[in-house]
Amino acid sequence: MKYKIAMLAVACAFTNSGFAESVDDWTQRVTFSGVMEIEASYTDSTEWGDDDSSSDLILATAQLGVDVALVDNVSLHFVSLYKEGKIDFDMHEGYIQMQNPGTEDINLKLGKMYLPFSQLETSLVNDTLGLELVSPDESIGFRESAALVAWSTGKLTLEGYVFSGDANEDDDLSDFGVSFGYGNEAFNIGVDYLSNVADSAMIVDSLDEHQGVAPDGDLNAVSINGMAQLGVVTLLAEHIQIDDLDEIGYQVDDAPTFSRLDLGYDLGNGWSLAPAYQLTDEGAILGMPKSRITAGVATSICDDIVAVSFEFWHDEDYDESDGGTDEDFDGVVLQIAFRF
Repeated sequence: MKYKIAMLAVACAFTNSGFAESVDDWTQRVTFSGVMEIEASYTDSTEWGDDDSSSDLILATAQLGVDVALVDNVSLHFVSLYKEGKIDFDMHEGYIQMQNPGTEDINLKLGKMYLPFSQLETSLVNDTLGLELVSPDESIGFRESAALVAWSTGKLTLEGYVFSGDANEDDDLSDFGVSFGYGNEAFNIGVDYLSNVADSAMIVDSLDEHQGVAPDGDLNAVSINGMAQLGVVTLLAEHIQIDDLDEIGYQVDDAPTFSRLDLGYDLGNGWSLAPAYQLTDEGAILGMPKSRITAGVATSICDDIVAVSFEFWHDEDYDESDGGTDEDFDGVVLQIAFRF
């Protein structure tokens, strides 16, 4: 009897040891990340020139990410995301990533992901007008189900991807994009080509509003972008050119463009300043402002876990002769962001 009890205790010890090692192994393989943003905002108008001011306090963003390292060089990536007024909380991204599959310097991704078109990041709270121009419905960038292959060596990166866009309701992988990047952490320049940006929510909604139809055809887009880190100053520059809108059914041949300069200045002690200037052309039919001037200040506390940002922006609409209202629009936002 004592022998059986002793053997049972040894078996339990080995079982518990194996279980503990298994749990410990998986805790090292799984990484969690998250973002929550609370915003208080005020605008002097809700529509161009209506003088109907508005204020609000919202949960602007809630995001949870999970990365799972299955085996060496193979991982899974999941993101659930909520954006007030834009994205309902759901499985926003999900893809498998394989690094160096059979050869070095190759990265393969398969699934739902944000694709490398343009440099849509900003030092400010509000998304750029360029991001709004190319983002499909319930996205904050160009997001599609796709297959992406990336190759990099030294300072050079080349990426190519194929996807099946929703705009034409095609059932084949006829849409594609390529991205070229050169540089390092202090300086880089990129040139991107997208065969079809007609899935853009801004483009789809505008065509439905003005003509009551859905896009039919392909709408090409090109982006040139760059970043330079000059000591305490970070400069972001970007230009996006969209093809003529009559390519997808618009009754006008406008070809919207977007350009911006975004300057970030590190003041030290966790404080930063960020002025920016954005300019569009032939974007009135899409509801875009002619220009936007923005200025922001931000600080981080609690070991960079919490960030507090304040931002002011001023929009100028197109002239009436160009399809606008010739009005302006001012707003401010205070954001508290938590990250882990």
